[in-house]
Amino acid sequence: VMTVLESTPFIHLSDSLSFQLYELLIFLWISGSLYSLFRLCFQEFRFQRHLAKEPVSSDARVYSVLDEISEGKASKLRVVESSLINTPMIAGFLHPTIYLPKISFSDTELYHVLSHEWTHYLHKDVWTKLLVRILCAIYWWNPVVYLLKHSIDTILETKSDLYVTNKMQEEDSIDY
Repeated sequence: VMTVLESTPFIHLSDSLSFQLYELLIFLWISGSLYSLFRLCFQEFRFQRHLAKEPVSSDARVYSVLDEISEGKASKLRVVESSLINTPMIAGFLHPTIYLPKISFSDTELYHVLSHEWTHYLHKDVWTKLLVRILCAIYWWNPVVYLLKHSIDTILETKSDLYVTNKMQEEDSIDY
């Protein structure tokens, strides 16, 4: 394969300036990867900037439930209630934050939601997702990495659900 790519110049501009096909392909790969990585950084920065404006939750119930779930280990974890999101999530690599939509949760729902997000925090799932997003940026031309990304997202969510429900009674896990 390499001999076919190296054998004839792809573009011959002059005796001193010509490009072989593999050089053009490598240039396109690197250019696309740099663009994708820049886009990833920009999207993450913009996302964090918008959510950073949201105030930390002042709901004592949230911190009480989180303290119960984490057995007092979540003191560095912030919780933000935001109208900018519609599903609970955890974000932030250096300063992880649990984001909750501004809706009223019952005590049971709040316990389940925070248990799920705490599990993501414990297993460093944010870092796993970042690694997969970087792989997608580097191998932007390969559709398999996007299938991998979708599969990893699904696996991480399922793993978190299983971890939470594994500690529950059967009736509680059905309610979850």
